[in-house]
Amino acid sequence: MLFWNTIKFSIINNPTYSILFGILAVCSILIAVLNKSLFDNYIDPITGIMTLVVAIGIALLDYNKQWLDSLPKTLTVHFILKNQYVLTCYYADLVSEGDIRNWAQQLGSQMTGGSRLDFEPFFDIDQPSANRLESNASNVLHYTLKMYLKSELCLNKKTPAFNKEEWTRWYICHGEKGKMDEKKKLDPLPSTSNPKEPDFKNDVLPLLTSTNTKDDQHPS
Repeated sequence: MLFWNTIKFSIINNPTYSILFGILAVCSILIAVLNKSLFDNYIDPITGIMTLVVAIGIALLDYNKQWLDSLPKTLTVHFILKNQYVLTCYYADLVSEGDIRNWAQQLGSQMTGGSRLDFEPFFDIDQPSANRLESNASNVLHYTLKMYLKSELCLNKKTPAFNKEEWTRWYICHGEKGKMDEKKKLDPLPSTSNPKEPDFKNDVLPLLTSTNTKDDQHPS
């Protein structure tokens, strides 16, 4: 019963499936009217097989969606000033997609010592994807967000919040269950319009093997 309810739900909520089944039904009816022998010998079995294949496909897609929805969420947020990447935080925890913009603004504030950054009113978010974290090999649903800045000013101090010539990067290393997450500040690079994600083995892992400080640790 759950299997067929899942298929019915997917058909109702996805117009593509509804259209496909509608086309199959109309074609079957036309062929049955025009040539009953052809329908009985060929079209009816083929239609049955195609219906089964589509039903299995719908069930697999629905299972995949449920699996993605069950994954913990992480966020990489880039802060861009005049097409130059100046701040990035990789793999921060994310509670829900609805909080993504506010959480990104808080991350920007943390990265600049509590500054209220000068944001543009728009942002870009990529389609989330399932990723495997290199720090603990767990699966997550990962979001990538681009926040655009009007200037480098800290609005609550009217002074520069960051060095616009540098690209400041934080990397959140997620610990295994029951262990602490670790925030690692990567070596700054020149601000760039062509960012490259850090290599975990060469850029992040050496920092994990160094002595940890209290400020670098956060609850999982």
